[in-house]
Amino acid sequence: MSRLRSGELIAGVGGVGLFVVMFFDWFGFDPGPAQRTVDRTQDFGGGGILSLLNTYSTRGVDLDGWSTLGWFMVVLLCVQMLGAAALVYMTIRRASPAWPIGAGVLTWLVGSTIWVVLLFRVCITQPGVDRYIGVQLAAYLGLLFSALIPIGGLVSIRNERTRTPESLGYMPPPARTAPTTS
Repeated sequence: MSRLRSGELIAGVGGVGLFVVMFFDWFGFDPGPAQRTVDRTQDFGGGGILSLLNTYSTRGVDLDGWSTLGWFMVVLLCVQMLGAAALVYMTIRRASPAWPIGAGVLTWLVGSTIWVVLLFRVCITQPGVDRYIGVQLAAYLGLLFSALIPIGGLVSIRNERTRTPESLGYMPPPARTAPTTS
């Protein structure tokens, strides 16, 4: 664990946090617009729009990240979480410096792309009729944890070891004179 630097820790926290947040409700029923519609219109028989919306209430319906984001987005988020785990594992197990750097680059590039897709999915294309669905706090936390993964990958590929004894002990060779032309 002593090999972990700030980038790997950021990506690891993002991966674990995203996994945990996926079990909470990302979207919820927002009766605000429906209630305003019922107040302005007549009640037609059995309760009008309010009774219709009560049949679609969130009782007994799973609205967590695993069930509401869609299978493709869940697969992408699993890839992102595995990327964070691979970055941490490659840094701890490091046989050569190429493995953690490669994992950091892939985590940064793939994770950034997945974060943009998740941002689009959460903020623009909510499930169901948009005016009756509200985005919950867990969705915003999921966006935050999903953003921590590529940020951690980017931070991990920086050269942070410029103050180690090995790098401070290096003395460049003296400059050579220019060759003369006669």
